[in-house]
Amino acid sequence: MQSKYYKWTQQTFHPQISVTSRQKDSITYTLFFNEADWANSSGNTLEIRAHYNTTNGIKSWVKTYQIQEGKNREELGQYTCNLTLPIDSTCVGLQFHIKESKSIREGIFQVPYLPVSEGWVWHGDLGTPFCPAGIALPLPKNGTIVFAPRSEKLPSPPFSANLPFVPNEQHIISNADTAITSVPGMYLYKISGRQERISAIDTEKSPQFPMITKLSEMPGPIRYLCSKEEFDRIQQSHEGPENAFDKFWIRSGGNKAKAKELIKIYYSRVQDANHHFTSYAEGWKTDRGMIYLVFGHPNTIITDATLETWIYGSISDPQALKFDFEIKEDPIWGDIYLLKRSENYRGAWENQVTQWRQGRIYP
Repeated sequence: MQSKYYKWTQQTFHPQISVTSRQKDSITYTLFFNEADWANSSGNTLEIRAHYNTTNGIKSWVKTYQIQEGKNREELGQYTCNLTLPIDSTCVGLQFHIKESKSIREGIFQVPYLPVSEGWVWHGDLGTPFCPAGIALPLPKNGTIVFAPRSEKLPSPPFSANLPFVPNEQHIISNADTAITSVPGMYLYKISGRQERISAIDTEKSPQFPMITKLSEMPGPIRYLCSKEEFDRIQQSHEGPENAFDKFWIRSGGNKAKAKELIKIYYSRVQDANHHFTSYAEGWKTDRGMIYLVFGHPNTIITDATLETWIYGSISDPQALKFDFEIKEDPIWGDIYLLKRSENYRGAWENQVTQWRQGRIYP
């Protein structure tokens, strides 16, 4: 299997997908497209094809939209499409295929919220699925809702004997009320053997998640590139951690221009990791996030039901660097990917950190 490209900013479309209504016989999905998706798109026809993967085969529904001038730039710079589709209790997987008529642009998106009558209803972005903490989250009338807080601990290095910390704290939320005020963590809805998850993000700490935009957020991810003592000095600097952070990258790059390039590379990886790997911790704090930040995108990714292997170098080279992530199903977090640690990784890790510290990392 060829590599999965964890570059969500390079996707053709960036829809935010939500479930805005569930009825006895129908479900309504709302797709929000950002302003960049629809620049100069007047006169386009947008086709959205929904594929139901059911126990009886594949079913499809198609809806088209005419993109009109003025409608593709609403108050928030978004264009909105609503799809009302039939309920199908036999559906086990849902996919949207989006295509526009004026170009070859198209995209395929897996939707984690199935066309069934019971489940989350929320007008925000369920497609990621991240929601901001502090909002009123409507509760389904039936079923069970379990909340679990997310871990703030960083994973141990790949050569460590310590396993990553996967939190197991949880409690059941009563759905006697109509809504709750969400706090950061995972909300798991369970009914009739089916599950749906919403991941709530602390938007006071990370207002543009998965991007890091606040200066106070910036120092955290460099922990992978420095010792605990050095990181503590940066955090406790009398100049403030932001100034100490700048000096760290200028020392690494040798000058401000190279420092800016290193920061751009590193924090684009943080964004990718947050978008694709967020689970029991923010994406950059997971095992895959740690490896992705330091080593970048692997040349090849091989995945089966229980193992994901990242290969840096030629797949046929026995000396290529390989990281194995065990795929384990967690009752709260879903599939989690845990690195199989080994002392054999020490040399590769320390060498790569040195490359960062000496400014020898390039796009």
